Amino acid sequence: MGQIYIAMIFAFLFMAITVFIVFREPVPSVAIILAALCDILIALGGMSIFKIPLSIASVGALLMLIGYSVDTDILLTTRLLKRREGTVEKRAKNAMYTGLTMSFAAIAAMGILYAVTRIIMPEATTLSNISAVLVIGLIGDILSTWLMNLGILKTYIDWRQSKKQEKYNVGSSSSKSKSSKSDEEKSKLSFKDKLKRKTEVEDDEVMTKIQEELDKIDNMGESSDNIPKSEKSSNKKSNKKQKNKGNKRKAKKQKGKGGK
Repeated sequence: MGQIYIAMIFAFLFMAITVFIVFREPVPSVAIILAALCDILIALGGMSIFKIPLSIASVGALLMLIGYSVDTDILLTTRLLKRREGTVEKRAKNAMYTGLTMSFAAIAAMGILYAVTRIIMPEATTLSNISAVLVIGLIGDILSTWLMNLGILKTYIDWRQSKKQEKYNVGSSSSKSKSSKSDEEKSKLSFKDKLKRKTEVEDDEVMTKIQEELDKIDNMGESSDNIPKSEKSSNKKSNKKQKNKGNKRKAKKQKGKGGK
């Protein structure tokens, strides 16, 4: 009996390690382990009720039940967590159709085996014990997988989606604040650019006016340089004559004053 207990403990332990390695998430892994543990406890309770002894045959049936329970639980967990098409409810329904079909087929097969061994071959107590333990455990697996495990996974998925939504809202609000800050900076930069452009335009206008005045002055100088020499000499002579006439008039006036 000690070896039977050790075998059960090691089987359950390695099953838990394998589940943790496959899923790498604590909640789904713990849910699968709890479902398998519930199946074993329900099977042990049924064995106690129907007076089925704990023998090598019944322990083999319990080990088979652990594998079958993990199979249906992994089917449910994979459909809900790994796949993305459809809603959670639709994925759960599809997994339930597949899992219940497997469970009812196995229950029917084990039920037929138990009936045959009890009616036709009553001496085959080993087969009848195995089939009875499996039927009890599979009925318990339907309850533990599709009521307990499904509820745990549904709650976990809703919680994870709410966390993602909160992170998305925080990220969107931060991005909005960043975008508003960038818009303000852009508006400030655009205002500065406008001022710079205005000053540059005004400076250009002033420079063009100055350049126009300088061009006018240069043109006036060139026009004066282009006057013919004859005109310049005649102008000089006329100026000299006028100066001489003025000087003669001044001298006459001075003489007239002296004679008086």
